[in-house]
Amino acid sequence: LHIRRIERRGETLRVEFVCGGRALRELRWKNATLGRIASSFSGSQEQVEEAVGRLREAEESARRRLGEATTLLIAAEARELVASAPTLGGLPVICRSWAERPFEEVRALAGAVAATGALALFGVAGAKAQLIFACGAGQIDCGKLLRASIAPLGGKGGGSATQAQGGLPAATQLEVALENARQQLAAGS
Repeated sequence: LHIRRIERRGETLRVEFVCGGRALRELRWKNATLGRIASSFSGSQEQVEEAVGRLREAEESARRRLGEATTLLIAAEARELVASAPTLGGLPVICRSWAERPFEEVRALAGAVAATGALALFGVAGAKAQLIFACGAGQIDCGKLLRASIAPLGGKGGGSATQAQGGLPAATQLEVALENARQQLAAGS
């Protein structure tokens, strides 16, 4: 008999177990798996938990360093984009789209562009089309610009005056929505 798990839920006690040949097969499988994991760490089965703990700490440290490096790269990319940006009504405007770039990364880039005083009109054409517009306070109303740009295409979204995001029914409409935004900016300037 091998008891897999004991769980208490209120007044009820649940016991999960296997017995007979199934218990023997499961324990052999678990022992073989633990042995393979231990040998991959060049240690014994008793050292696996400690080795996994060290691995998790190293992974967390690497993830933290990667996040810091990504933040620096995004800031540098934002400065580069703003330096070569055309202006509409005295405001540098960066209008870009990417295929398959992580949306969180694009959102961070939009925020970095807005922090420089420029306007970011960004889109990502992945599994679904997503847009993010961002600017500094008092420049334009990003929420209003986004809604006006995507409404004719059946898109939905919204946000504040400084940052707005939305989506479109089809990724093929992304460039049309960005062009709508550029045209509205040009008409308003």
